[in-house]
Amino acid sequence: MANHYATALNATPSYGERFGKKLLTLTLIAIPLGFLLAGMIAYVMPRKYESRAVVQVNPSHRLAMTPSGDLLQSQMTPQFFATQFEVIRSQATLAMVAEKLNLANRWNTSVEDAIVNLSAIVHAQNIRGTDLIEINVMHPSPEDARDIAQGVYEAYKARRLQEEQKISEESLQQLIRAIADQQNMVNQTAKAMEQYKPVPTIVVEDIDPAIRTQMQKNVELLSQAKNDGERMLLAGIMLDGENPLKVIYLEYLKAGEELEVLCQKPKAETDPQVVAKKKRIEKLSEKLKISLSEYMAQLQTQLAACGLGSGSNEIDAERAAQYDAKLAELNEQQRTLNEMKQQFAGDEINAKQPQNIIELHEQPVIAKDPLSPKVNRMLLLGGTGLPLAVLLLGLPLTAFIHLVSRR
Repeated sequence: MANHYATALNATPSYGERFGKKLLTLTLIAIPLGFLLAGMIAYVMPRKYESRAVVQVNPSHRLAMTPSGDLLQSQMTPQFFATQFEVIRSQATLAMVAEKLNLANRWNTSVEDAIVNLSAIVHAQNIRGTDLIEINVMHPSPEDARDIAQGVYEAYKARRLQEEQKISEESLQQLIRAIADQQNMVNQTAKAMEQYKPVPTIVVEDIDPAIRTQMQKNVELLSQAKNDGERMLLAGIMLDGENPLKVIYLEYLKAGEELEVLCQKPKAETDPQVVAKKKRIEKLSEKLKISLSEYMAQLQTQLAACGLGSGSNEIDAERAAQYDAKLAELNEQQRTLNEMKQQFAGDEINAKQPQNIIELHEQPVIAKDPLSPKVNRMLLLGGTGLPLAVLLLGLPLTAFIHLVSRR
């Protein structure tokens, strides 16, 4: 009797074993329950549709060179693409999209909120190994997703073209300024050549000895003068009649007297008449220097023709060499100026022509299936995830209960 009772007692499963069987049953029940729960979540989750526009970005070759001769940067670097991503998702671009699609009324919200919502659903990335940019838009409405992707592409293209046009205009303005500077250099060199211009030889056959003596004296006085101002004063005294040099000198003296009168007025430094008079005196001074140089060369030539010159041949040779040097410099400057003008003409034509720097490689379309939620993935996770969770939580508890129940 006692042995039979002990056998029956040993055959009775422990509480831990019974809990393990219940855990197994609960795990089996959790499989369909997981599918059901995942299906319910997928059903109530808002659906989001994705639409994408693939944009091909081409480098700009509108202006090949800058005025300084440097190549413009047109390489498609990672920094370039990072900049384009920021432009695509910038407030200015998204504001253009919101305005064009009238999203404030379409979504029944304010313009500011519409732009904030756009910044959350618009994304851009570079397709690896290509010059393509992918613009992705996710939205509960497949039509809105398609329209926004198309709108972002058009707004980005408009901004890129505006930026390229701005760069072209700035480069053209720089080239215009460079051409003006080069033209000034040509004018200054041409003006400087006047003082080295060869003076035609004057053949003097019968000249009065007294005149020859006076000419020689004039040359000596002019050569011994300490500066240009002293030479001009001497030349003004020496010249007789209505010689052009004397006319310029008298005009120069008159302008100086008028300037002294104007400078006695209050605030004379800012007076437009004073400024204009000073510029006039500067021009007359430069003209006098050139005319004086020509006058001295003429006297030396006349004396050389009379056999009274001193070193006239050396002076004429030096003037000729200086003239040739200035002429070569002028020709080089003129050649550079012509090249710059040709470049400007070509760049101006290119700037007016439309550029294909942005192309729509792939048109955005209305998505047929939602990108989120992914029903099949959620069902798989629910059907396997919930039973696994039950096992992972229940097995340690089962082992603990089994050990306790056997004591």
